[in-house]
Amino acid sequence: MNSPTNVDLEMRLGERVPARDGTLLAAHLYRPRDAGPLPVVLTLTPYGADYQIKTARCIASRGYAYLIVECRGRGDSEGRFAMYEDAPDVVDAIAWAARQPWSDGRVALQGGSYAGLAQWPVAAAHPPALVGITPLVAPMPGYDSDTWGGVFPFYHVSWARLVSGRSAKWRVIEHADLFRAELAHQARSGRPASAMTQPPCPGDTTLVRMLEHPQPGSYWDFARPDDAGFAGIDVPALSLTGTADSAMRGAIRYFEEHDRLARTDSLRRLVIGPWNHAGGRMPERLAGDGAGPDPLADPVRGGELESAWFDYLFGRGPLPDLLRHKVSVFVAGEEAWRGGESLAALSDGVFEFDLTPASATCDERNPGRLQVRSGGAGSSVEPATVAAFRYDPNDQRFAALEEAGTVGNTFDAMSGEAPWESGFADHLFRQGLRFETPPLEEPVVLLGAPALTLRLRVDVLDTDLMYVLQMVLPDDRALAVSADMLRLRYRGWDGGERPMQPGVVETIRFEHSRFNARRIPAGSRLRLTIRAPASIYFERHRNRWSPVHDQVAADSVTANIEVLCGGADGSCLRVPFAVAR
Repeated sequence: MNSPTNVDLEMRLGERVPARDGTLLAAHLYRPRDAGPLPVVLTLTPYGADYQIKTARCIASRGYAYLIVECRGRGDSEGRFAMYEDAPDVVDAIAWAARQPWSDGRVALQGGSYAGLAQWPVAAAHPPALVGITPLVAPMPGYDSDTWGGVFPFYHVSWARLVSGRSAKWRVIEHADLFRAELAHQARSGRPASAMTQPPCPGDTTLVRMLEHPQPGSYWDFARPDDAGFAGIDVPALSLTGTADSAMRGAIRYFEEHDRLARTDSLRRLVIGPWNHAGGRMPERLAGDGAGPDPLADPVRGGELESAWFDYLFGRGPLPDLLRHKVSVFVAGEEAWRGGESLAALSDGVFEFDLTPASATCDERNPGRLQVRSGGAGSSVEPATVAAFRYDPNDQRFAALEEAGTVGNTFDAMSGEAPWESGFADHLFRQGLRFETPPLEEPVVLLGAPALTLRLRVDVLDTDLMYVLQMVLPDDRALAVSADMLRLRYRGWDGGERPMQPGVVETIRFEHSRFNARRIPAGSRLRLTIRAPASIYFERHRNRWSPVHDQVAADSVTANIEVLCGGADGSCLRVPFAVAR
């Protein structure tokens, strides 16, 4: 965000906000100097007040009071930091801000990532002074912020170090090469993932809580509104995320749950731009995307959408034109926004692809085919065939490439933050399968979240699987457009655990894939990679039923994984599309 240079701002860096239990929260206030009472935009952050100063200056320069409140136990706030338990403090901060002489009594919430997810339970609590929320790039606890389909990414080790203690440790987590070496050592040592949970500060339980509660839902219910909470939210809500945002799945889930359950006609809007996680806070175009300029990312006009949103919330202006539709999505390659009443309504149909083996291995040298189903009902491939691979947890060949930097960060590739990374697909080492379409004869827009259904037979009680769908351009550059991951014991997504039945064919559904909006040019092809993660960036499953974070190298058994293709109910990839414009 860029602020006008002709506005004289007042800074108050020593504000203290009392919480209901007497804890004093530190706050920084920015507002136009000598202005009367103003509407307040408030954010809560665990990253230190400095992290929000650029945003504070921008919004304050447009005629608002901007209040940065530090989470309890962080920065200069009293108490102990308790991950995801901030809602009561934010409710108290809203009430305090509404009473101040520099406030006109109205407060809106703003902020991204942690400061985005914190807004939803606050809105469900109905603070009287709250006029609207602006959750940006907000992951959802128990859905995508802690584990991915039950699989723990070691990214959270870095995040826990950042927020451990009182001061944000940005310089510590910026050393990606040191962290990569640490993860490589962890993979080689055969130690359990729990060996990575030593708190950077005594008494910090942030990392342990995430690692020991990988199951979707259940434990994390306290951190997000329940159905009644979503139903009761009656203030306008603008959700902002990006197609390269690692938190995109959670941001969409918040919007859709609210939209599905809301009892009122309160304004609900979702905007998905061409941004990554950091860009969703201060929109900027994803480097290397290859597409043209995005009007919201113009450095002269940065923050225009959020500023216009606050003008609307506080009665200073009309609803921004981009928000006339309930959802607005930027289609990369078309360089245009598409809008509608839901994400599903933007699609014109669904391609259904059968997985057709070209050999028993379907590896990077001899991939299988993604074959469009004829008639759209039932498989067009007869008879049933099998593509198989083995996952040996002690196989370190792919991990060695990661350690050397020959391939990039698999977690970033799957989450959208490094879409051009392709090492997981180019170096399978017989630990996965690859399928591809022929080159497309006409351009098409991928618009939606793919869903992969596998008819699967394994000889272990549990293991981890991932898939990534890539767009392979005519020059053979490959860009990841969607992905999903699943620990098979959590395949019901109901918080429960069910062992696989060795030797029995089961249907496994990957239905929480990343949404994407991208024009795929003619001559490109789609590539599907299914594999065991086998990556230093995720905890390593040893294919045992015991808690994965306690498994060690000596526990390892090899999993033989068979994917049934063809037949009346064979494995199938479904890809929503729209007609190219």
